[in-house]
Amino acid sequence: CIKDNLKFTKLEDRALVIRSDVSDYIRNAAYDRPFDIIFMDPPYKAGVEEDILRALSGSGLTDADSVLIIEASSQNTFDFLEDLDYNLTKKKVYGSNMHLFLSPKA
Repeated sequence: CIKDNLKFTKLEDRALVIRSDVSDYIRNAAYDRPFDIIFMDPPYKAGVEEDILRALSGSGLTDADSVLIIEASSQNTFDFLEDLDYNLTKKKVYGSNMHLFLSPKA
């Protein structure tokens, strides 16, 4: 779906879609610059969001201009964001799920 949307919007040549376990990728990343956008859609009850954001925080894969989008259950609280290096810039709730938009703290 993401690749189809990139093709439709004519952004294919400006995007890199990585299909990988996020923890493995963060540990072994061979990408040489921060990502502009990181979209996270983990299984809702896995509870991995905090660990992933902590790992990203020290990875060099994000910078002040990066946007992180997390899709999650609207039941999640994300209280832990106060302790991390991210600002919540927008929250959109769609019934039983939501999207959180984060930016790294400067």
